Amino acid sequence: MKKELVGLDIGSWSVKAAVMAGTENGPYLKYAETKKIPESGFSPSWLKSFLIDFARRHRLKRPVFCLTLPPDTQKFIIKFFTMPKLAEKELAKSIKYELESRLLQPFENTVYRWAAAEEQMKNLNIISATAEKDYLRSITVKGIRIAAVEPQPVSILRLIKGSAAVIDFGHTGTRIMIYRDGRFSHMHVSNIGGRDFTEALAEVCNDPETLKHEKGAVVKNPDIEPDEETKKLSEILNPVADELAREIKQAVRACEAREGTALETVYYTGGASKLRYLPERIGAELEQDIFPVPVGVLDETGLEFSPGIEYAPACGACLYRKSGYLSELNFRSSLRSGLEPDFRNLCIFILSFGLAVQGGLYALNRQAESKAAELRSELAAVNARISDIRNRIRNSESAVIYYSETERLLAAVKESEKGTFGTRLRHIAGLTPKGVTLTEITDPGGSEVELKGKARDYSRIGCFAIALEKLGRAELEHIDADLDFVIKLTLEGQGILPR
Repeated sequence: MKKELVGLDIGSWSVKAAVMAGTENGPYLKYAETKKIPESGFSPSWLKSFLIDFARRHRLKRPVFCLTLPPDTQKFIIKFFTMPKLAEKELAKSIKYELESRLLQPFENTVYRWAAAEEQMKNLNIISATAEKDYLRSITVKGIRIAAVEPQPVSILRLIKGSAAVIDFGHTGTRIMIYRDGRFSHMHVSNIGGRDFTEALAEVCNDPETLKHEKGAVVKNPDIEPDEETKKLSEILNPVADELAREIKQAVRACEAREGTALETVYYTGGASKLRYLPERIGAELEQDIFPVPVGVLDETGLEFSPGIEYAPACGACLYRKSGYLSELNFRSSLRSGLEPDFRNLCIFILSFGLAVQGGLYALNRQAESKAAELRSELAAVNARISDIRNRIRNSESAVIYYSETERLLAAVKESEKGTFGTRLRHIAGLTPKGVTLTEITDPGGSEVELKGKARDYSRIGCFAIALEKLGRAELEHIDADLDFVIKLTLEGQGILPR
Protein backbone atom coordinates (compact mmCIF):
# COMPACT_ATOMS: atom_id res chain seq x y z
CA MET A 1 0.00 0.00 0.00
CA LYS A 2 1.37 3.42 -0.98
CA LYS A 3 2.48 5.76 1.80
CA GLU A 4 0.83 9.19 1.90
CA LEU A 5 3.08 12.11 2.81
CA VAL A 6 1.73 14.80 5.14
CA GLY A 7 3.54 18.13 5.52
CA LEU A 8 3.50 19.52 9.06
CA ASP A 9 4.39 23.14 9.84
CA ILE A 10 5.01 23.44 13.59
CA GLY A 11 4.82 27.09 14.65
CA SER A 12 4.61 28.91 17.96
CA TRP A 13 0.87 29.65 17.71
CA SER A 14 -0.51 26.77 15.61
CA VAL A 15 0.31 23.57 13.74
CA LYS A 16 -0.63 23.29 10.06
CA ALA A 17 -1.02 19.98 8.22
CA ALA A 18 -1.19 19.66 4.44
CA VAL A 19 -1.43 16.84 1.87
CA MET A 20 -0.39 17.46 -1.73
CA ALA A 21 -1.61 15.60 -4.80
CA GLY A 22 -0.23 15.68 -8.32
CA THR A 23 -1.98 16.44 -11.63
CA GLU A 24 -0.77 17.08 -15.16
CA ASN A 25 -0.73 20.79 -14.24
CA GLY A 26 1.49 20.18 -11.23
CA PRO A 27 0.93 19.51 -7.50
CA TYR A 28 -1.98 21.05 -5.65
CA LEU A 29 -3.14 21.24 -2.06
CA LYS A 30 -5.57 18.38 -1.46
CA TYR A 31 -6.21 18.52 2.31
CA ALA A 32 -5.18 21.16 4.83
CA GLU A 33 -6.01 22.01 8.44
CA THR A 34 -4.78 24.44 11.08
CA LYS A 35 -4.86 23.55 14.77
CA LYS A 36 -4.25 26.25 17.37
CA ILE A 37 -1.84 25.22 20.14
CA PRO A 38 -3.72 25.13 23.48
CA GLU A 39 -2.98 27.67 26.21
CA SER A 40 -1.58 24.84 28.34
CA GLY A 41 1.24 24.54 25.81
CA PHE A 42 2.56 22.26 23.10
CA SER A 43 3.05 18.58 24.01
CA PRO A 44 3.72 15.31 22.11
CA SER A 45 0.39 13.87 23.30
CA TRP A 46 -1.56 16.86 21.95
CA LEU A 47 0.30 16.64 18.63
CA LYS A 48 -0.32 12.90 18.36
CA SER A 49 -4.05 13.38 18.95
CA PHE A 50 -4.21 16.03 16.19
CA LEU A 51 -2.29 13.89 13.69
CA ILE A 52 -4.43 10.80 14.34
CA ASP A 53 -7.65 12.81 13.93
CA PHE A 54 -6.33 14.43 10.74
CA ALA A 55 -5.47 11.03 9.24
CA ARG A 56 -8.88 9.60 10.15
CA ARG A 57 -10.88 12.55 8.79
CA HIS A 58 -9.14 12.36 5.42
CA ARG A 59 -8.85 8.55 5.34
CA LEU A 60 -5.08 8.45 5.11
CA LYS A 61 -4.13 4.76 5.31
CA ARG A 62 -0.36 4.96 5.81
CA PRO A 63 0.50 8.58 6.66
CA VAL A 64 4.16 9.56 6.89
CA PHE A 65 4.82 13.03 8.30
CA CYS A 66 7.37 15.57 7.04
CA LEU A 67 8.00 18.27 9.64
CA THR A 68 9.17 21.80 8.85
CA LEU A 69 10.39 24.07 11.66
CA PRO A 70 10.61 27.88 11.57
CA PRO A 71 14.07 29.13 12.60
CA ASP A 72 14.07 31.63 15.47
CA THR A 73 16.64 32.89 17.94
CA GLN A 74 16.33 30.21 20.63
CA LYS A 75 15.07 26.70 19.92
CA PHE A 76 15.99 26.31 16.26
CA ILE A 77 18.69 28.45 14.65
CA ILE A 78 20.15 28.81 11.15
CA LYS A 79 23.59 30.37 10.67
CA PHE A 80 25.75 31.17 7.65
CA PHE A 81 29.55 31.30 7.75
CA THR A 82 32.61 30.68 5.57
CA MET A 83 35.17 27.92 6.13
CA PRO A 84 38.42 27.14 4.29
CA LYS A 85 38.50 24.04 2.09
CA LEU A 86 39.69 21.14 4.26
CA ALA A 87 39.56 17.37 4.29
CA GLU A 88 36.12 16.05 5.26
CA LYS A 89 37.05 15.01 8.82
CA GLU A 90 38.99 18.20 9.51
CA LEU A 91 36.15 20.31 8.10
CA ALA A 92 33.59 18.54 10.32
CA LYS A 93 35.71 19.18 13.43
CA SER A 94 36.28 22.81 12.48
CA ILE A 95 32.56 23.40 11.95
CA LYS A 96 31.79 21.90 15.36
CA TYR A 97 34.25 24.27 17.05
CA GLU A 98 32.88 27.19 15.04
CA LEU A 99 29.30 26.46 16.09
CA GLU A 100 30.31 25.93 19.72
CA SER A 101 31.94 29.37 19.77
CA ARG A 102 28.90 31.04 18.17
CA LEU A 103 26.18 29.59 20.42
CA LEU A 104 25.34 31.17 23.76
CA GLN A 105 23.60 28.13 25.26
CA PRO A 106 25.54 25.02 26.39
CA PHE A 107 26.59 23.10 23.28
CA GLU A 108 25.92 19.71 24.91
CA ASN A 109 22.20 20.57 24.93
CA THR A 110 22.03 21.01 21.14
CA VAL A 111 21.99 18.88 18.00
CA TYR A 112 23.43 20.35 14.81
CA ARG A 113 23.49 19.67 11.08
CA TRP A 114 25.44 21.45 8.34
CA ALA A 115 25.80 21.53 4.57
CA ALA A 116 28.14 23.18 2.09
CA ALA A 117 25.87 25.61 0.26
CA GLU A 118 28.36 27.00 -2.25
CA GLU A 119 31.98 26.35 -3.19
CA GLN A 120 34.37 29.21 -3.91
CA MET A 121 38.02 29.28 -4.94
CA LYS A 122 39.50 28.64 -1.51
CA ASN A 123 36.47 28.62 0.78
CA LEU A 124 33.12 26.94 1.35
CA ASN A 125 29.90 28.77 2.27
CA ILE A 126 28.37 26.72 5.09
CA ILE A 127 24.73 26.62 6.20
CA SER A 128 24.21 25.19 9.69
CA ALA A 129 21.08 24.39 11.67
CA THR A 130 21.14 23.83 15.44
CA ALA A 131 18.22 22.63 17.55
CA GLU A 132 17.75 22.29 21.28
CA LYS A 133 17.41 18.65 22.32
CA ASP A 134 14.38 19.49 24.48
CA TYR A 135 12.70 21.11 21.48
CA LEU A 136 13.24 18.01 19.34
CA ARG A 137 11.93 15.84 22.17
CA SER A 138 8.76 17.93 22.29
CA ILE A 139 7.94 17.09 18.65
CA THR A 140 8.87 13.41 18.93
CA VAL A 141 5.64 11.42 18.79
CA LYS A 142 5.82 7.68 19.48
CA GLY A 143 3.93 5.57 16.97
CA ILE A 144 3.99 8.29 14.29
CA ARG A 145 6.24 7.73 11.26
CA ILE A 146 8.38 10.75 10.44
CA ALA A 147 10.31 11.06 7.17
CA ALA A 148 11.87 14.52 7.58
CA VAL A 149 12.49 17.24 10.16
CA GLU A 150 13.92 20.21 8.26
CA PRO A 151 14.20 24.02 8.40
CA GLN A 152 11.35 25.99 6.90
CA PRO A 153 13.53 27.79 4.26
CA VAL A 154 14.47 24.39 2.77
CA SER A 155 10.79 23.40 2.50
CA ILE A 156 9.70 26.65 0.84
CA LEU A 157 12.49 26.43 -1.74
CA ARG A 158 10.67 23.53 -3.43
CA LEU A 159 7.82 25.88 -4.37
CA ILE A 160 9.77 28.77 -5.95
CA LYS A 161 12.44 29.30 -8.59
CA GLY A 162 15.27 31.68 -9.38
CA SER A 163 16.37 34.62 -7.23
CA ALA A 164 13.61 35.63 -4.84
CA ALA A 165 12.71 36.80 -1.38
CA VAL A 166 10.05 34.99 0.67
CA ILE A 167 8.39 36.86 3.53
CA ASP A 168 6.80 34.57 6.12
CA PHE A 169 4.37 36.57 8.28
CA GLY A 170 4.30 34.45 11.45
CA HIS A 171 2.64 34.91 14.83
CA THR A 172 5.68 35.80 16.97
CA GLY A 173 7.85 37.20 14.17
CA THR A 174 8.42 37.65 10.46
CA ARG A 175 11.11 35.78 8.54
CA ILE A 176 12.64 37.18 5.34
CA MET A 177 14.30 34.34 3.40
CA ILE A 178 16.55 35.17 0.44
CA TYR A 179 17.21 32.73 -2.41
CA ARG A 180 19.79 33.33 -5.13
CA ASP A 181 19.70 31.26 -8.33
CA GLY A 182 17.59 28.59 -6.61
CA ARG A 183 19.83 28.41 -3.53
CA PHE A 184 19.15 29.54 0.02
CA SER A 185 21.61 32.37 0.74
CA HIS A 186 20.40 34.53 3.66
CA MET A 187 17.70 34.95 6.29
CA HIS A 188 16.60 37.88 8.46
CA VAL A 189 14.26 37.45 11.44
CA SER A 190 12.08 40.34 12.61
CA ASN A 191 10.42 40.23 16.03
CA ILE A 192 7.28 41.89 14.62
CA GLY A 193 4.49 39.40 13.84
CA GLY A 194 0.77 38.79 14.05
CA ARG A 195 0.96 38.88 17.84
CA ASP A 196 1.99 42.55 17.74
CA PHE A 197 -1.13 43.49 15.74
CA THR A 198 -3.27 41.58 18.25
CA GLU A 199 -1.63 43.31 21.20
CA ALA A 200 -2.22 46.71 19.59
CA LEU A 201 -5.96 45.95 19.43
CA ALA A 202 -6.00 44.56 22.98
CA GLU A 203 -6.04 48.14 24.26
CA VAL A 204 -9.46 48.84 22.71
CA CYS A 205 -11.36 45.52 22.95
CA ASN A 206 -11.66 42.30 24.95
CA ASP A 207 -11.33 39.88 22.02
CA PRO A 208 -8.57 41.38 19.85
CA GLU A 209 -7.79 38.19 17.91
CA THR A 210 -11.36 37.87 16.60
CA LEU A 211 -11.60 41.59 15.89
CA LYS A 212 -8.31 41.47 13.96
CA HIS A 213 -9.57 38.72 11.66
CA GLU A 214 -13.04 40.22 11.16
CA LYS A 215 -12.38 43.95 10.91
CA GLY A 216 -8.62 44.41 11.05
CA ALA A 217 -6.80 46.17 8.21
CA VAL A 218 -3.80 48.40 7.58
CA VAL A 219 -5.23 51.00 5.22
CA LYS A 220 -2.78 53.65 4.03
CA ASN A 221 -5.46 55.51 2.07
CA PRO A 222 -8.74 55.62 4.10
CA ASP A 223 -10.74 56.51 0.98
CA ILE A 224 -10.53 52.93 -0.36
CA GLU A 225 -12.18 51.43 2.76
CA PRO A 226 -15.94 52.05 3.21
CA ASP A 227 -16.27 50.56 6.71
CA GLU A 228 -15.79 53.21 9.42
CA GLU A 229 -14.86 50.71 12.14
CA THR A 230 -12.15 49.24 9.92
CA LYS A 231 -10.76 52.73 9.34
CA LYS A 232 -10.52 53.34 13.09
CA LEU A 233 -8.84 49.99 13.70
CA SER A 234 -6.46 50.71 10.85
CA GLU A 235 -5.26 53.85 12.64
CA ILE A 236 -4.25 51.63 15.57
CA LEU A 237 -2.55 48.97 13.42
CA ASN A 238 -0.78 51.27 10.94
CA PRO A 239 2.23 52.09 13.19
CA VAL A 240 2.99 48.36 13.58
CA ALA A 241 2.67 47.83 9.82
CA ASP A 242 4.92 50.83 9.09
CA GLU A 243 7.68 49.54 11.37
CA LEU A 244 7.46 46.05 9.87
CA ALA A 245 7.52 47.42 6.31
CA ARG A 246 10.64 49.47 7.01
CA GLU A 247 12.46 46.49 8.51
CA ILE A 248 11.53 44.22 5.58
CA LYS A 249 12.68 46.82 3.05
CA GLN A 250 15.98 47.29 4.87
CA ALA A 251 16.61 43.52 4.95
CA VAL A 252 15.75 42.98 1.27
CA ARG A 253 17.76 45.95 0.01
CA ALA A 254 20.76 44.97 2.15
CA CYS A 255 20.74 41.48 0.60
CA GLU A 256 20.48 42.93 -2.90
CA ALA A 257 23.43 45.22 -2.21
CA ARG A 258 25.52 42.36 -0.82
CA GLU A 259 24.70 40.05 -3.73
CA GLY A 260 25.11 42.84 -6.28
CA THR A 261 21.85 41.99 -8.03
CA ALA A 262 18.13 42.74 -7.64
CA LEU A 263 15.72 39.99 -6.64
CA GLU A 264 13.43 38.84 -9.44
CA THR A 265 10.35 38.15 -7.29
CA VAL A 266 9.10 38.74 -3.75
CA TYR A 267 6.70 36.14 -2.32
CA TYR A 268 4.79 36.00 0.95
CA THR A 269 3.20 33.34 3.14
CA GLY A 270 2.07 32.90 6.75
CA GLY A 271 -1.22 33.34 8.59
CA ALA A 272 -0.52 36.96 9.57
CA SER A 273 -0.47 37.90 5.87
CA LYS A 274 -4.27 37.53 5.92
CA LEU A 275 -4.49 40.91 7.67
CA ARG A 276 -6.16 43.01 4.98
CA TYR A 277 -3.90 45.23 2.86
CA LEU A 278 -0.74 44.06 4.65
CA PRO A 279 0.88 42.43 1.56
CA GLU A 280 -0.01 45.48 -0.54
CA ARG A 281 1.47 47.72 2.16
CA ILE A 282 4.76 45.81 2.08
CA GLY A 283 4.78 45.84 -1.72
CA ALA A 284 4.31 49.61 -1.76
CA GLU A 285 7.28 50.01 0.61
CA LEU A 286 9.43 47.78 -1.63
CA GLU A 287 8.08 49.54 -4.73
CA GLN A 288 7.29 46.23 -6.42
CA ASP A 289 4.48 43.69 -6.52
CA ILE A 290 4.62 40.78 -4.12
CA PHE A 291 2.88 37.46 -4.67
CA PRO A 292 1.71 34.54 -2.50
CA VAL A 293 3.97 31.49 -2.61
CA PRO A 294 2.45 29.43 -5.47
CA VAL A 295 0.46 26.66 -3.80
CA GLY A 296 -2.45 25.37 -5.89
CA VAL A 297 -5.86 24.60 -4.38
CA LEU A 298 -8.57 22.91 -6.44
CA ASP A 299 -11.96 24.58 -6.19
CA GLU A 300 -15.32 22.79 -6.29
CA THR A 301 -15.17 22.39 -10.07
CA GLY A 302 -11.74 20.77 -9.86
CA LEU A 303 -10.48 23.07 -12.60
CA GLU A 304 -9.35 26.43 -11.22
CA PHE A 305 -6.65 27.16 -8.68
CA SER A 306 -6.45 29.69 -5.86
CA PRO A 307 -3.64 30.32 -3.36
CA GLY A 308 -3.38 28.54 0.00
CA ILE A 309 -1.24 31.26 1.55
CA GLU A 310 -0.54 30.01 5.07
CA TYR A 311 0.12 26.37 4.04
CA ALA A 312 3.18 27.01 1.85
CA PRO A 313 5.78 25.68 4.36
CA ALA A 314 3.73 22.53 5.04
CA CYS A 315 3.24 21.97 1.29
CA GLY A 316 6.96 22.37 0.66
CA ALA A 317 7.72 19.82 3.40
CA CYS A 318 5.23 17.41 1.83
CA LEU A 319 7.27 17.58 -1.42
CA TYR A 320 10.62 16.84 0.25
CA ARG A 321 11.33 13.89 -2.08
CA LYS A 322 11.36 16.22 -5.11
CA SER A 323 14.76 17.69 -4.25
CA GLY A 324 17.87 16.53 -2.41
CA TYR A 325 19.17 20.08 -1.95
CA LEU A 326 20.26 20.66 1.69
CA SER A 327 19.05 17.18 2.64
CA GLU A 328 21.95 17.16 5.15
CA LEU A 329 19.87 19.50 7.34
CA ASN A 330 17.28 16.76 8.01
CA PHE A 331 17.07 16.10 11.79
CA ARG A 332 14.97 12.92 11.52
CA SER A 333 17.74 10.62 12.76
CA SER A 334 18.20 12.82 15.84
CA LEU A 335 14.68 12.11 17.05
CA ARG A 336 15.94 8.75 18.30
CA SER A 337 19.68 8.20 18.25
CA GLY A 338 20.69 11.75 19.06
CA LEU A 339 18.17 12.28 21.84
CA GLU A 340 18.37 9.04 23.79
CA PRO A 341 20.04 9.27 27.20
CA ASP A 342 23.77 8.54 27.23
CA PHE A 343 24.20 5.13 28.91
CA ARG A 344 27.95 4.89 28.39
CA ASN A 345 28.82 5.85 31.95
CA LEU A 346 26.33 3.30 33.28
CA CYS A 347 27.82 0.56 31.07
CA ILE A 348 31.33 1.44 32.24
CA PHE A 349 30.19 1.24 35.85
CA ILE A 350 28.53 -2.17 35.36
CA LEU A 351 31.59 -3.51 33.55
CA SER A 352 33.93 -2.22 36.23
CA PHE A 353 31.76 -3.67 38.96
CA GLY A 354 31.67 -7.07 37.24
CA LEU A 355 35.44 -7.15 36.85
CA ALA A 356 35.92 -6.17 40.47
CA VAL A 357 33.62 -8.94 41.68
CA GLN A 358 35.25 -11.52 39.42
CA GLY A 359 38.88 -10.65 40.05
CA GLY A 360 38.68 -9.03 43.45
CA LEU A 361 40.20 -5.83 42.04
CA TYR A 362 39.35 -3.65 45.01
CA ALA A 363 42.55 -1.64 44.77
CA LEU A 364 41.94 -0.92 41.09
CA ASN A 365 38.51 0.42 41.92
CA ARG A 366 39.99 2.74 44.54
CA GLN A 367 42.46 4.07 42.00
CA ALA A 368 39.66 4.58 39.51
CA GLU A 369 37.63 6.52 42.07
CA SER A 370 40.63 8.71 42.86
CA LYS A 371 41.20 9.38 39.18
CA ALA A 372 37.51 10.15 38.68
CA ALA A 373 37.64 12.69 41.53
CA GLU A 374 40.61 14.39 39.88
CA LEU A 375 38.82 14.47 36.56
CA ARG A 376 35.69 15.92 38.17
CA SER A 377 37.79 18.66 39.76
CA GLU A 378 39.43 19.44 36.43
CA LEU A 379 36.04 19.39 34.70
CA ALA A 380 34.64 21.85 37.26
CA ALA A 381 37.54 24.20 36.57
CA VAL A 382 37.02 23.90 32.82
CA ASN A 383 33.27 24.54 33.18
CA ALA A 384 34.01 27.63 35.28
CA ARG A 385 36.37 28.88 32.59
CA ILE A 386 33.78 28.20 29.88
CA SER A 387 31.13 30.09 31.88
CA ASP A 388 33.47 33.05 32.23
CA ILE A 389 34.20 33.06 28.49
CA ARG A 390 30.47 32.89 27.66
CA ASN A 391 29.81 35.89 29.93
CA ARG A 392 32.52 37.83 28.12
CA ILE A 393 31.02 36.85 24.77
CA ARG A 394 27.58 38.06 25.88
CA ASN A 395 29.04 41.39 27.03
CA SER A 396 30.95 41.73 23.77
CA GLU A 397 27.85 40.97 21.70
CA SER A 398 25.87 43.56 23.68
CA ALA A 399 28.56 46.14 22.91
CA VAL A 400 28.57 45.16 19.24
CA ILE A 401 24.77 45.49 19.07
CA TYR A 402 24.95 48.90 20.74
CA TYR A 403 27.59 50.29 18.39
CA SER A 404 25.99 48.64 15.35
CA GLU A 405 22.69 50.32 16.18
CA THR A 406 24.46 53.66 16.57
CA GLU A 407 26.20 53.20 13.23
CA ARG A 408 22.90 52.26 11.58
CA LEU A 409 21.25 55.44 12.87
CA LEU A 410 24.15 57.56 11.65
CA ALA A 411 24.17 55.83 8.26
CA ALA A 412 20.45 56.57 7.85
CA VAL A 413 21.12 60.29 7.62
CA LYS A 414 20.54 61.58 4.09
CA GLU A 415 23.62 62.78 2.21
CA SER A 416 22.27 66.27 1.84
CA GLU A 417 21.71 66.63 5.58
CA LYS A 418 24.94 65.20 6.93
CA GLY A 419 26.61 68.58 7.33
CA THR A 420 23.69 70.03 9.29
CA PHE A 421 22.71 67.44 11.86
CA GLY A 422 25.28 64.66 11.44
CA THR A 423 27.32 66.36 14.19
CA ARG A 424 24.27 66.36 16.44
CA LEU A 425 23.74 62.67 15.96
CA ARG A 426 27.32 61.96 16.95
CA HIS A 427 26.98 64.13 20.09
CA ILE A 428 23.75 62.41 21.09
CA ALA A 429 25.27 58.97 20.39
CA GLY A 430 28.26 59.90 22.56
CA LEU A 431 25.96 60.70 25.49
CA THR A 432 24.06 57.41 25.21
CA PRO A 433 25.05 55.17 28.18
CA LYS A 434 25.67 51.44 27.92
CA GLY A 435 22.43 49.50 28.20
CA VAL A 436 20.40 52.12 26.27
CA THR A 437 19.63 51.59 22.57
CA LEU A 438 18.21 54.42 20.44
CA THR A 439 15.72 53.22 17.85
CA GLU A 440 14.59 56.56 16.34
CA ILE A 441 15.69 60.22 16.35
CA THR A 442 13.10 62.64 14.98
CA ASP A 443 14.27 65.87 13.27
CA PRO A 444 17.81 66.12 14.65
CA GLY A 445 18.19 69.36 12.64
CA GLY A 446 15.53 71.34 14.52
CA SER A 447 15.41 72.92 17.95
CA GLU A 448 13.24 70.10 19.35
CA VAL A 449 14.48 66.54 19.03
CA GLU A 450 12.43 63.44 19.93
CA LEU A 451 14.45 60.41 20.99
CA LYS A 452 12.93 56.91 21.07
CA GLY A 453 14.71 53.89 22.45
CA LYS A 454 14.84 50.90 24.75
CA ALA A 455 16.79 50.47 27.99
CA ARG A 456 17.93 47.62 30.16
CA ASP A 457 16.53 49.23 33.35
CA TYR A 458 14.91 52.46 34.60
CA SER A 459 18.11 53.89 36.06
CA ARG A 460 19.81 53.96 32.66
CA ILE A 461 16.95 56.02 31.22
CA GLY A 462 17.41 58.53 34.04
CA CYS A 463 21.16 58.67 33.45
CA PHE A 464 20.55 59.27 29.76
CA ALA A 465 18.09 62.11 30.46
CA ILE A 466 20.57 63.75 32.84
CA ALA A 467 23.36 63.46 30.26
CA LEU A 468 21.13 65.13 27.67
CA GLU A 469 20.81 68.20 29.94
CA LYS A 470 24.22 69.18 28.57
CA LEU A 471 22.49 69.93 25.28
CA GLY A 472 19.28 71.52 26.51
CA ARG A 473 16.09 70.66 28.41
CA ALA A 474 15.30 66.90 28.43
CA GLU A 475 11.76 65.72 29.29
CA LEU A 476 10.77 62.05 29.65
CA GLU A 477 7.46 61.89 27.79
CA HIS A 478 6.76 58.15 27.82
CA ILE A 479 8.02 54.89 29.33
CA ASP A 480 6.26 51.53 29.34
CA ALA A 481 6.68 48.19 31.11
CA ASP A 482 9.05 46.91 28.41
CA LEU A 483 11.33 49.94 29.08
CA ASP A 484 10.54 51.51 25.70
CA PHE A 485 10.86 55.30 26.25
CA VAL A 486 10.44 58.65 24.51
CA ILE A 487 12.50 61.72 25.53
CA LYS A 488 11.85 65.22 24.16
CA LEU A 489 15.03 67.33 23.98
CA THR A 490 14.70 71.12 23.55
CA LEU A 491 18.00 72.69 22.55
CA GLU A 492 18.68 75.92 24.42
CA GLY A 493 20.91 78.45 22.69
CA GLN A 494 23.72 77.31 20.45
CA GLY A 495 25.13 74.91 23.03
CA ILE A 496 27.70 72.48 21.67
CA LEU A 497 25.43 71.43 18.80
CA PRO A 498 25.20 73.53 15.61
CA ARG A 499 21.81 74.68 14.45
